[in-house]
Amino acid sequence: MVLNILLLWCIDQMDIDIMKYSEIERKLKKAGCYWIYDGEKNMKIDIIIETAPDKRFEAVIDPDKEYGLSFGLLGEGHSVQECIDDFYVSVAEMKELYAKKGKVFPEDLEFTFKYDAASFLAHYSDVLSLSGLGKITGINQRQLSHYLNGVKKPRPGTIRKIETGIHRFANELSQVNFV
Repeated sequence: MVLNILLLWCIDQMDIDIMKYSEIERKLKKAGCYWIYDGEKNMKIDIIIETAPDKRFEAVIDPDKEYGLSFGLLGEGHSVQECIDDFYVSVAEMKELYAKKGKVFPEDLEFTFKYDAASFLAHYSDVLSLSGLGKITGINQRQLSHYLNGVKKPRPGTIRKIETGIHRFANELSQVNFV
């Protein structure tokens, strides 16, 4: 209800006539209104998997984005899978808490799990060596080690370079055929 009122207020403030859905979404974002739900789509929420100081994995709602949620969710574990499983336990617990308080919990949430550089390197370090990742990404092994151990954080351009290299490698692997 509040979201609908806010949405109508934002549309009213922009003096919108009949226009395409994408144009409304663009104008709402420009006006500082968050377009999170349109009644048909699931609310997509980015979950960041990161490494904690104790080398465990944590999954948290992306703090750089505003989703309009009145709650937080957290998952922790010694592996990425444990972390994701615990995150879903957190979702179930929050649903239960909302039900006890007579509140409606959004049922249309869709989570996308994303890694930070250190957690990706930690998760795959037993499968891919830093030397191998260096060859795949074009980033020197020492630098990757700094990212893995939290000594340094990669810049946005370096993150894109790592991601591009990994995607290119994954694409090559997906095209392998054996006789």
